[in-house]
Formats: sequence, C-alpha cells, structure tokens
Amino acid sequence: MSDPSGVLILRSVIAPENAGSQGDGDLIIRANGAVQFGLGGTGTNTDGVANTYSGMTIVESGTVIVEGQPGSDATIDPFGTNESYLDATYMKNGTSLIVRPTGSNTNQVRINEWFVFEGNNTLTTGGIDSTGNNSARQIRLNGVLDVRGTLIFNAISELVLNFDGANGFITGNGTIIKQGTGTVQFRENSPDWKGQLIINEGRVLAGSQGNPLGTGTLPILMGNDSMPAGGTAQLMLHPENGWGNYEINHDIVVRYSPLQEKRIGGISISDSVPFANLAFNGDIELNDNVTFILEDGTTAPGGNYVHMSFNGDIKDGASTSGNILFRVLASDSSVGEMWTYFYLNGNNSAWTGDAIISSNTSYDDDQNAIVRVGSTNALGMANDVIMNFNSRLQIAGFDTTIGSLWTQGGTGVQSTEVIENGSNTTASLTITQSTPSTYEAQWDALFQDGNLASHLVRPDEAQAGTGKFNLVKAGDGWATMTVNNGYTGTTTVAAGVLQVGRNGIGDTGADNNAGGIIVQSGATLAGTGVVQGKGAGFTQHLISGNLKPGDLAGESTGTLTFNGNTKFENANVSLQIFRASFVDYGLTAYDLNNDGLVDSTYDSRVAALPSTYSSLLAEPVTPNAHDHLEINGTLTVTGTKFSVVSTGYSAQIGDVFNLMDWVGTLAGSLNVGDRLRVGGESGTDLDLPTLGGGYRWDTSLFASQGILIVTAVPEPSRALLLLVGLVMITRRRRRR
Repeated sequence: MSDPSGVLILRSVIAPENAGSQGDGDLIIRANGAVQFGLGGTGTNTDGVANTYSGMTIVESGTVIVEGQPGSDATIDPFGTNESYLDATYMKNGTSLIVRPTGSNTNQVRINEWFVFEGNNTLTTGGIDSTGNNSARQIRLNGVLDVRGTLIFNAISELVLNFDGANGFITGNGTIIKQGTGTVQFRENSPDWKGQLIINEGRVLAGSQGNPLGTGTLPILMGNDSMPAGGTAQLMLHPENGWGNYEINHDIVVRYSPLQEKRIGGISISDSVPFANLAFNGDIELNDNVTFILEDGTTAPGGNYVHMSFNGDIKDGASTSGNILFRVLASDSSVGEMWTYFYLNGNNSAWTGDAIISSNTSYDDDQNAIVRVGSTNALGMANDVIMNFNSRLQIAGFDTTIGSLWTQGGTGVQSTEVIENGSNTTASLTITQSTPSTYEAQWDALFQDGNLASHLVRPDEAQAGTGKFNLVKAGDGWATMTVNNGYTGTTTVAAGVLQVGRNGIGDTGADNNAGGIIVQSGATLAGTGVVQGKGAGFTQHLISGNLKPGDLAGESTGTLTFNGNTKFENANVSLQIFRASFVDYGLTAYDLNNDGLVDSTYDSRVAALPSTYSSLLAEPVTPNAHDHLEINGTLTVTGTKFSVVSTGYSAQIGDVFNLMDWVGTLAGSLNVGDRLRVGGESGTDLDLPTLGGGYRWDTSLFASQGILIVTAVPEPSRALLLLVGLVMITRRRRRR
C-alpha cells in the first residue's frame, strides 16, 4: 500500500498452502497507509478476522487495522494461528496496530496472538471504525507480548492483557506507555518483563497476585502535563475475587501535571467476599497531588473491609511536593458499609504535603476512610491533616507528630471525624497547630483510645485496644476541643492555646480519664468545658502555664471545670470580671471609731457569707458575669500569680465575686496582700484592678473560698441608709 492515505481491506480468509504445517508461509505488510483485516458494521461478520495461515506476520511499515463484526465473547484470528514465535506477529520499529471491532454485540473480543513489538509502536483499542460506528468493545489479548522497545497503549476502549486463556505473558525490556482515557488491565504474572511502565493518561489495573507489572527496576511514572485537562492517571490493584494479597513492588513517581488527577489504590472488590489486602511496597515520590483510593461499586453483606498498605517511603520531588487525599468511592448500599484502612508504614519524613482524609462533603456511611499509622515517621510536623466527613486517624501505638489539624466533617455531636490510638500500646499524638493565634481552629473530632483494626467488623465494633491515647497540643496556634471525648490518657498543652470546650461543650477525655492535663510554661489553657481526671491511678492536674477560663481563647468570660485534684505551680491565672455573682448591701466596711479597724458587724458578716449564701454559691455562674474555676478536687498553689482583670466592671458596695471552687483547704501558699485593698498594688500573688471612688477589695475569703468582695468607707450620711439586702445578679454552683 503505497498511498499514505489509502487503506487495503482484506475480507476473505487467508489460509496456508500446506494445512497443519506451522510456520509455513509468512505475511509481510509494507504500507505507507494502512492494511485492514475485516470490516466493521452493525451485524455479525468475521470475514477477514478468521484467518488460518500458520506463518509469521511481519509488519515492516505503516498501520494494521483489525475490525470485523464478531459475535459475543468471540475469539478472532486476524493473524492466523497463534502457537509460538514461529507464527507470531512482528511489529517493526515505528509501526502501529489498531483493534476496533464493532458489530451487533457489545461483549469482549479475544485475540490469542503472539506479538513482538520492536520499538516505537502504538497499539490502539477502540474508536470510530471505517463504517462510522463507535468501537467500545473490550479487547482481550491472551497471547504473548514481547516488548523489545517502546510500546504505547492508546486505550480508547478497554484493553485486557488476560493471558490465562492462552498461557500468555509479557516479556522483554521495553517501555510500555499508557495513553488514552480507557483502561488497560494487566491480569497475569509477568516476571520476565523488565521494562518500565509510564501512565500518561487513563487507568491501569493490576489484577494478579504475582508480578503483573513485571519486575523492572525503573519506577512507574504517573501523569503527563501535556495531556488534556480534566483527565486522570490511575494505577489500581484489581482483586476481582476479593480475599487475597495483591501488591505492586515498584517505586512510583507522581509527576507534575496539575490539570490531571493521579490515583493510586484498588478497585472492584468482590461483593461476595468482605475483605482484601492490597500493598504498594515501593517508594512514592510526589511532585504533585495524588489520591490514594478504594473504589467499588458493590458491597458484601455486612460490609467490606479493605486494608491498603503503603510500605515504602513517601517523599517530595526535587522541586515540588504534593498532598495526599485518602478517599473511598463506593455506591450506596443497604447491606453493608465500605471501610478502608490506609496504612502508612514507611519513613515519610521527606514528605511535606498535607494528608486529607476522605473527600465526603456530607455524611455517607458507605464511604469511610481510615488512615492508620505504621511507623513513627509516617506523618510529621510538616504534614497538616485535614479531616472531612467519615474520616478516621489511628496512630496505632506509634508516637506521632503532625502539623495543623483541620476538621471539616460536621461540628459538635454531628461530627464524623475520629482520632484514636487503636492499639494495645499507649501512644501520643502531637498536633503542631501553626495557624494564626487569632484564628480558632475547632477540633471537631472525637478523640478516643479506640479499637484494633479488623477485617470483619466496623472499627467501633472491633476488639478494644488496651493502649491509651495521649494528646499533645504544640505550635503557637489556637485550637478548641468541641466534642465530649473518650480517651483515658494525658493531655499536654506544650505551646499556644488549647481551649477545652466551646459554649460549655467539650472535654479532655472520658469520665474515667486517668491522665489529666499538663499545661507547660508559656502555653495557655482556656475554655468552658471539662478537664477530665478522675480515673483509677490519677494523681493531679498540673498547670504551669497560663490559665484563662472562657471561650475565645479566654478573652470571653466563662466557667472552666477541673475533675480531679489540681495544682497551680508557677502558673498565671487570669480571671475576668464584668459583673458580680450577687450583691449584699450589708457588706460596707466603715471605721466608726476612726481606729483603722473594720466594724465588728461587717467582720462577722463576711465570715458567715459562705454558709449564709451557700445555696446561691452552689449555682452556676452565668458566662457574661465573670470567669470561674470549678475544681472538683483539692487545689494546691505554689508560685502562682492570680490576675483579676476588669472587662468594664463598675464597682458597687457589697459585690461578691465567686471566682474559684475547690474541695477542702487550699494547700501551698498564696499571698493575697492586705485584707482591704484599693487595687493596683504590687508585690502580692493577687493582682486586682483599681476600683477608685473610695471602694475597696476585701480579699479575706480568696485564699480559703475563692471569693472577692467589694466594700467601701462610706460618708457619715450614708451610714444611716445601710440596709441588709440581697440582689442576686447571677446564680452559682454549689460549694463543697
């Protein structure tokens, strides 16, 4: 065929001269244009694709096209017999093969031929045939593919390298480049292929428990910046039969191609078998974002539980990095849920991207993504963690550090994010919140000790782990715990602000938490929730940093509760006041005898105040009145500064501020200064705002009851107007 635009169509049977003699009579194709076997259409016709010659087919130049109208699941033989290299098809350098059968059937078409690709070859499946019909039939190559040079798979329709029907395999040292939006399946073990796989576009499925992608030493390359926008480059394990271990041993390089989505993962788990184990054992270099994904259209009764391990090291590229999205994509199911564990088992300290768990923008119990840590360097300070709906992070017994935490999967009781240990070994998660100190990062996740990983049941129904979960807040940012949590380990505030609770909801673990809280020097504890610590073995909370009750990082007023014994050691406690707890107008300190002493009636009234007004002091303090510390345990104070800060307070005689509650007698030392103070004095452990106007602070009950009183030395005319009255402004928690 000398005409570059011409097509020679062969529609009859090409038969051997000597029937039954293998290798007898070769067919040589030299074409500037194309030679076509068979003709497409809408009927059933195998003319031109049912040849019986037994020699080699040698394509020296040009393009070979295979069409025809084969029946359902038919096997066609456009290149004659297919026994060995003696009757193989040799595609010389620069030649192309197009396979695009059509017909009235839509099922797969099989070709059992042995092929030798010598280099710079292109194999295209699907497309528009010569009669104008679209060829979308799956093409299965079941013979041997000897790839000696570069071979491009341009998959428009799906190409399956099945091999099992004819004992086929891939061999050779050549590179295979996947292009086209269609899928190429590598379905059988091919240890003799030593070449490289490059996925420029579309999907590659690996469906063998052996080495379906060969044993070459060069990395698999994914993505190409020259491909059309909006496409994908996918490398997916394909365990059709469900149970079993499927793995890819190659290193993988995700190339920079921001207009494409790159996917690495698994697809189509059996709907009759509930679990599978998938593994990527090589290193993964990220020059761009990538999605680690489990995709499935069916769910086994009771649910599917897939474990996908990334056992190599994840690292940045030479000049760019990439984020990882951990995603589960499953159809709605009424028989079970899809749960996928993504294990990060390598040393990923050279990776600086974000970990994004789940892509769900609303609750979907069919799509649950779990990232499970498998080494101490699986995640690091450089990796922010973003959690969406139906997301879970398990540190699995490894002390783990991450960057900032962002939770975007519901708020409060509607939250669907879970952070847990899930191990029999106690471990700590350090969250290095580096968001601006003026930005409230709401940790709307449930923190809990958690359960062990399971192949058979939902995570919350699996065997409980015996290891505790410890939480460390690091970084200069402001983070708020908004959920009533379930962990039993220690909470440490190492830097920045940790706000426990928001609008009174949120705590630091289970009711039986035994770890308590440690606030280190320079760090701040705030909030209106509960600091837990009454479990067996608990000793005391230790506050050595800043303590500021109230939301907005302590800038608003509120009550912060401590369950368990508490120690303030070299701490700074800030208590804001706007309005008193209540007012007793009888509490006026005046000096009738001009001897510098308070009146004896006033003195006895102050001493009796805790018992006189015990019912009021037992009621909660309203948030807009003043700060309050509710300590359901003993209190020890050493080297601590208490600062009472006015937020617009206007003094009046008899104001009572109930600022702290605790059990028993205060231990340690607390220098409150003189009993009557004007405010603004220095040299004490209690800083008070200046009242002015003749008003005085009475500090006599602060060290024993946590109470401050406002009094004054009245003018003589006012002494006649003194009444013993009570005006209640707020209500207060019962004192013990």
